[in-house]
Amino acid sequence: MSYEVNFLFSKPFMKKWFKCGLSLDEREELKNEILQYLSNSPINTYGKKFPGVIVEGTGGAFKYRFTPKNYHKGKSGSFRTI
Repeated sequence: MSYEVNFLFSKPFMKKWFKCGLSLDEREELKNEILQYLSNSPINTYGKKFPGVIVEGTGGAFKYRFTPKNYHKGKSGSFRTI
């Protein structure tokens, strides 16, 4: 199966992103992680691939935990994205 993934980063998202001390390179890292996960993701009970917990009532948005490679604060120090 082939599909196209588009990433949209709103101004409020990017403002918060930079406030957290993250860079554009780390944003690319996030995109690459999500794309890789989508390529290798498990199948849920509905037969659809997803890379995290689907948020009810959103039509398919999912929560995803992101920890940049050079960020050494463990699971509790990671960032959550939707």
